[in-house]
Amino acid sequence: GQKIIEELPLQEDSIVLLLSGKHVGKTAKVLEITPGSLRKDKLLTLEDEGKKFQTVEKSVFVIGKQKPEIELFKEE
Repeated sequence: GQKIIEELPLQEDSIVLLLSGKHVGKTAKVLEITPGSLRKDKLLTLEDEGKKFQTVEKSVFVIGKQKPEIELFKEE
């Protein structure tokens, strides 16, 4: 079976994969996390290639702490 080796929490400096929106499929660094409420998701300020943008927590998947910990695409 598969075994969990490490948990990667969402925090500042995390590397995330964007799952939806206009940046889908890209990776970015979390700069800031703005707390949400019962009706509003957490808002994340991200940076990719020097450009800052924002998205909601449900649109990302953490893939590393300060660099990607998992391999997403294999170059041939």
